[in-house]
Amino acid sequence: MRALALLVGILPGMAVAAVQGEPSAPWPTLPGDQPRELVRECTGPATWNVTMAGNVDGPACRDVVGYAALRRFWQPNREVSIANLGETSIANPRLVVNDSRDWQTAADIAAEATRGWSRTADRARAVYEFQRRRRFHACTWDAEVHDAAKVFNVYGYTLCGNDATVLSDLWTFAGVPSRRGWPVGHVVSEALYDGGWHLLDGDEHCLFLLRDNETIASEADVVRDHDLIKRTHTYGILQPDNPLLDQFSASLYGHRGERPPRRHSGPSVHTMDWSLPPGASITWRWGHVGKQYTGGDTSVDKYGKDGDGDLLKGWGARAYALMCNAELEYQPDLGRAAGRAAIIEAVNLAAPDGQPSLRAAV
Repeated sequence: MRALALLVGILPGMAVAAVQGEPSAPWPTLPGDQPRELVRECTGPATWNVTMAGNVDGPACRDVVGYAALRRFWQPNREVSIANLGETSIANPRLVVNDSRDWQTAADIAAEATRGWSRTADRARAVYEFQRRRRFHACTWDAEVHDAAKVFNVYGYTLCGNDATVLSDLWTFAGVPSRRGWPVGHVVSEALYDGGWHLLDGDEHCLFLLRDNETIASEADVVRDHDLIKRTHTYGILQPDNPLLDQFSASLYGHRGERPPRRHSGPSVHTMDWSLPPGASITWRWGHVGKQYTGGDTSVDKYGKDGDGDLLKGWGARAYALMCNAELEYQPDLGRAAGRAAIIEAVNLAAPDGQPSLRAAV
């Protein structure tokens, strides 16, 4: 009996842990829904434009962005796939939407956030507004979302410690000096511009004005005058007015000592560099199959209501519904040289170009 054996594989980075839950419900199919396909050949860097018609988009069919997870009700585009039908790998395929989301690195993210702004004060505020409108309050209790590229390209959530770290990193890439604050039970960052420090809290969606109602206060300012916080709506636009919650926020700030510069646990160094080999396709989609990353042991609820890295258990159905799973499909044509480049080890295998299938060598 003749026999052949081969091992084919892609070696991706390994996650610390994963949880398998229930998949999201499929999007309803509406009259007129149909897939669109675009096939192009390229021999170097290339860009293709896909135009979507209509007057309703995703942001028009969701809650406004606030502190907690929002709700999405409809998407005009369910998924986008890029398939490599050629003979060579495609380097760094990605989607850019309306000249936005070209986020290979943290530096790219900072560049988009500050596009058109030159003054340090404007760049600091632009980064803060950009960052707080593209995440919600949750975490997996590890350092996975301490990196800006991972937050905005992969996960979409941060807790205060992650959030302040990412905000500080983006300020650094934008040329804005920053430092870590000194609250109790909370983590924030301050930006330096116009000769002073200014507190901008991306997690709780807060900035506090001095008595002139124009200048953004520093952490030292709100320590001296808690009313600057108590008169401010805290925890974002989706949170109803709650004077007790505003007073709680004020109580976090009490450090009256020196404030030597200290950094967060960054910097953001991850990149979204990758290759799509021949025979592979990547699909970005709204929805998930129930597989989520977690940095902890989900069998032990040591963090109480916040769970131990499980979005559904720790942060609720809305957070879980915002999770999206991409799909990487790999079907190399092993009868061709480009496909056989994926073979890690082959035993007694013959597949000359032009042959429709593999066969044993002897």
